[in-house]
Amino acid sequence: MLWAPAFWWNKEEPVREVKSFLSTTPKFDKKIYFGVGKEDGNRHALKRFVEEIKAAAPGQLVWKHEEFDDEGHMSAPLLNNYFALKFIFSDMKLPQEIKDNFTSKKFLEHEAGIMKKYGSAARQPQEIYVPLAMELIKQKDYAGAVNVFRRNAEAYKMNKYPQNYVWLAEALEKNKEPAEALKVYKQAYELSKETGYGELDKLAKKIAELKAKL
Repeated sequence: MLWAPAFWWNKEEPVREVKSFLSTTPKFDKKIYFGVGKEDGNRHALKRFVEEIKAAAPGQLVWKHEEFDDEGHMSAPLLNNYFALKFIFSDMKLPQEIKDNFTSKKFLEHEAGIMKKYGSAARQPQEIYVPLAMELIKQKDYAGAVNVFRRNAEAYKMNKYPQNYVWLAEALEKNKEPAEALKVYKQAYELSKETGYGELDKLAKKIAELKAKL
């Protein structure tokens, strides 16, 4: 990541050179973000640089240019950092299309894709997983809810949060998988005991009920 590169340098040599670079690099499949304060004197040279990219960029190049009101050379970097990271890693976020037209296949493929690209720790915020799975339960897509809650529990297992496993166990029950639900309730019970989370009596009762049914 570069901060405030000198596009004005040597009579705007970077502006002159970028077109040649892009025309000879047809497979430049990168994501680039340009942000600048509107009070920054480098703004106009950057704008000319971006115009060259707009005219010559290969199809694989993904880029974005933004200007910030009331910001200058020294104040814009904080905004640049935030919006650049948000743009560069935007493909990690679960697409709205998958949430609106959910299938377990599309969901799991997306999650596997971000882990392959960014590493095994890549995941959605829990405020995406949990409401999505709850909505799937409302729609009676219990198998889908199981997949989302299982992904949530696996992605956040380091938190040792028993409720992640309770949600999963409840979805498994609704999906008519009592034996698997029993295993997960037991995980929730052990975590609750380990962490002092509470709910031990409630979880023990649930475990007993499922054992009686099997």
